[in-house]
Amino acid sequence: MSTTTDRRPLADALSIATGIVAELAVTELSLAMPSPEDRGKQIRQGLRRALQGGRALGGLRPARAQENKRMHLQALQQALDYRDVIEQGREKSLSALSRDLFAAGCATSNGQPLRPEMVRRLRARLEEALLAVARGELIGLPWVEPVDREVSK
Repeated sequence: MSTTTDRRPLADALSIATGIVAELAVTELSLAMPSPEDRGKQIRQGLRRALQGGRALGGLRPARAQENKRMHLQALQQALDYRDVIEQGREKSLSALSRDLFAAGCATSNGQPLRPEMVRRLRARLEEALLAVARGELIGLPWVEPVDREVSK
């Protein structure tokens, strides 16, 4: 008897055992993970229980528009507050203008200088605020003489 024929039944048995283990692993995973339909049912049941419990679920909050408008007006006011610094730094890089604004007292909420994208946004807000003031839309903000230049940049 050769050794090759002796190993063949062992190899066959090993491949059969490996296949069975793989099938068991797949079956076990499929049992642990719910189907999409079952997951959808679980979500709907959870939402139903939350509504019955009196919880508010997502959606638009009634005060959201008012909050957004107030925050936008504050941002426009900040741009108007630093108008002189922004206009003097019109030819400077965003980083240089950020340093000038920081020296003038304009910083992030944690006291750091503004990042370049924040300075870019502040410049855009200044243009928006000047246009709104010129059209008489910003009531409650201090009057600022509009600057006569192209804003379509």
